[in-house]
Amino acid sequence: MVELLIVLVVLAFAGMLALSYFRATEETVKTITEQAPLAQSRLAADLATAAALRRAVSIYASREGRFPPDRAAVDALVQPPPNFQCPGNTYTYDPQSGRVTLAITDAARC
Repeated sequence: MVELLIVLVVLAFAGMLALSYFRATEETVKTITEQAPLAQSRLAADLATAAALRRAVSIYASREGRFPPDRAAVDALVQPPPNFQCPGNTYTYDPQSGRVTLAITDAARC
């Protein structure tokens, strides 16, 4: 009888440890699934949008022999106008060099 009681106590303790481990693992997987891939996807979409803007500026410069005069002209080159996925993300444009850069390039800030 005592041996059976000891086995039950050990099994209950092992079950409690296993349950605790699986709950922690479930929460970790849920956090990773919800946050990281979404932020990475948003940043990837924003980088693709910036690349499209760079291509449009390059094509404009090839045709016109100069870079677009301002940011509004760059926006007019792509239809629909650029829409960034990361909250607060935007781009900067330098008309002297034709350089297009993103404000947010870190997925952790996305």
